[in-house]
Amino acid sequence: MADRPQSLTAPIWYRHLGDLPEAAFCHTPAWARIVREVWGGEAGAVLHPTPDGQQALLPLVSRRLARGWLQSSVSGETGVYGGPLLPQPMAAGAWPAFWRDLQRRHGSMTLFIPPGVAWSPPSHGEAIRRQTHRLILGESSLEAGYSRGLRAKLNRARRQGIRIEAGTDAAAVAVYEGLYRDTLVRWGDGTSWERPTHFYEALLRHGAPSVRLWLAWLDDQPIAGIWVATFRKQVHYLAGATAPAGLAVGGSHLLLDHALRQAAAEGGTVFDFGASGDRPGLIQFKQGFGATPVPYGEIRLWQPAVRMYWYFKQRLAAASPVPASLAAASPVPSSLAGASLAGASLAAPSQEPTGPAFEKVTC
Repeated sequence: MADRPQSLTAPIWYRHLGDLPEAAFCHTPAWARIVREVWGGEAGAVLHPTPDGQQALLPLVSRRLARGWLQSSVSGETGVYGGPLLPQPMAAGAWPAFWRDLQRRHGSMTLFIPPGVAWSPPSHGEAIRRQTHRLILGESSLEAGYSRGLRAKLNRARRQGIRIEAGTDAAAVAVYEGLYRDTLVRWGDGTSWERPTHFYEALLRHGAPSVRLWLAWLDDQPIAGIWVATFRKQVHYLAGATAPAGLAVGGSHLLLDHALRQAAAEGGTVFDFGASGDRPGLIQFKQGFGATPVPYGEIRLWQPAVRMYWYFKQRLAAASPVPASLAAASPVPSSLAGASLAGASLAAPSQEPTGPAFEKVTC
């Protein structure tokens, strides 16, 4: 591959996204601005040549480690999908050379490959097959695909007189942040990672109108909130939080039903609920809406020095725990969490506290 990777300006970046069928909001310059503002790092995108003559788009967040001695990049920062995104499927035999060239040019990398991109594992790194849940919109009426239990819960929620409103300003974000803090308290030690509240402010400021906040109210009290992002026909459930009163009356269920209907009415074809890990309750919750499991990939191309850095950093963190609110200011990429020095033991992707009341960020 003689061509060199090209860094993209925002207009050219958006133009290339128009040719990529799996592109979503988390692949846009707007998401890069959010990441850069909230977590820092060099956030952008490059076009990387492939052995079969294509240009693969890679959203990247790069950071200097160990006081600048090391560099590590993530394509799919903070729990979203990254790249490579391709106009056409790459031949299986071309992938090994692509992975080798990628690491040679960019050093240590972690990539979260979106569903729908066919890929082959690297010969010199690690490949993990993950699973998300997706619902194809427009094939039939939404409620026909809902489980009987979900339909009953939605009917009860509607009879409660729950009101759904779009959140469009700082006051609405503050309402959601209150729900989020309540959710974190309820989860307690089960919270694997806390997002700083100014993430949601940046999400609305840089993401609207592609990003929407929906709030559910009962008797003038907020009971649940969800964030949904749309890019072309791809719709993603970003995050959600529910008050105890919302859990009792199915507030989050009603909000998701509203978001699904809105997405279908606006021409969306795919609704991504996000990964569920090995949580049976969360899987059942998503499948109740008719969502089905879909694979995606995680690729780790780590240089030995970077692997050693994360290993000892986490050993130190385990010896001297840091409050989640402080750690959130400069998060360790969750894909690196639990790495052993030899790479034989790697934690499952717990990129966001999850559950029926609090979903993992996907895109």
